[in-house]
Amino acid sequence: MFGGNLMHSLDVDPWMSLAASLVVFADPLARNSSSIYRERAQPWLDELVTAVHDLPPGRLREACETLLAGPGSPQAFRALARFGAEAGERAGAEGGCTDKVLELAVRADSRSRITCELGDLYDPDSPSVTLEHLIDLQLIDGQRRWTPRSCGAGVAELLVVIPFRARPGATERVRNLAACLLALADQSLHRDRYRVLVVESDSCPRWTDLVAALADEHLFAPGHGPFNKSWAVNVGVVADTAGSPFVCILDADVLCDREFLERNLMRLRRIGVGGLLPYRDLLCLDPGSTSRAIADRCVRGSAVIDPSPLRRFALRRPPGACVFVRSDVYRSIGGMDERYVGWGGEDDDFRYRFDHAAPMDSYDDPLWHMHHPASSPLVDGMIANMERIPPLSWVADAPFGQLTGPRARP
Repeated sequence: MFGGNLMHSLDVDPWMSLAASLVVFADPLARNSSSIYRERAQPWLDELVTAVHDLPPGRLREACETLLAGPGSPQAFRALARFGAEAGERAGAEGGCTDKVLELAVRADSRSRITCELGDLYDPDSPSVTLEHLIDLQLIDGQRRWTPRSCGAGVAELLVVIPFRARPGATERVRNLAACLLALADQSLHRDRYRVLVVESDSCPRWTDLVAALADEHLFAPGHGPFNKSWAVNVGVVADTAGSPFVCILDADVLCDREFLERNLMRLRRIGVGGLLPYRDLLCLDPGSTSRAIADRCVRGSAVIDPSPLRRFALRRPPGACVFVRSDVYRSIGGMDERYVGWGGEDDDFRYRFDHAAPMDSYDDPLWHMHHPASSPLVDGMIANMERIPPLSWVADAPFGQLTGPRARP
């Protein structure tokens, strides 16, 4: 129980855990951020919400139920997160159920791999930033924002591979790709030291013109059926016949800061490092916060993403989204397992196999994920992949990343 000195000895804020856990329970955006993590947290969240409903009538129960009814309200979140400090001894006087609720909240928040974070300056009414807005801003004083690599620059030290698919009408995904590329165009790393390649895998190429305006190369990989991220990434790496020694695999919905490439390339160049994850938690922005972050980073040209005005769901220690690797190690393990189709499992498998082959570091930099609607039944897709593919069974003794299509067998 959270009473007396124990409350003060914990390295947690139980009231913040309570507010965050109730939001994860009630807000559909939590499931959109990670359906599998939200599903796995269900038992702990259910137990907590049951205890909340068992609270005696009073201001604490009212604050909890207000947040459950409006999980997107920053006022309701802050009121509950600050309830203990502002209520003084009142919370304890509302019955012995209070300590139980706080204990269950901390347990739910500790067991869950998804939580909610709210910046102090968050404003839910941020104006929307659309794809059309970003397209209009591509030209400044008649010059494109994207600066191509110099003629004769030679082999790029770092190859950035972005796998992508967006069907007609998926405007948020395309906006996110444009923002991702604009952020990559604004890097402290010298332009000749990196090359950005977008691999579009779809039934037909749809975004050639947009990518050509914002990246070094657009490569089309004909793909029918569910999106195969593993194959798309492999195609991009194999297509780099010039032989860049380092590779960054980056999801198209990541918004990076100005020193992102330089900072991580410096880390990757150290002796004894085969690859690295540049983040600990993936910070999934809500729709309004996504627009705010894109406007600050891409329109106003801020060097970093300021967390104070942003609301996000933090995914704790997920795989994927971004990884930096030495290309020789990547090729030696056969790249990513091309048998994974749809969503789920491919990033875990790659990380396990890579970790067997070479040391992989990890860092605690913020990594910002831009919002977009979920496009597939995530939980079912991941379970199907995990049941269909034996773990760590992909082998490197056959060609991979072939434009003729993904390999069906190890």
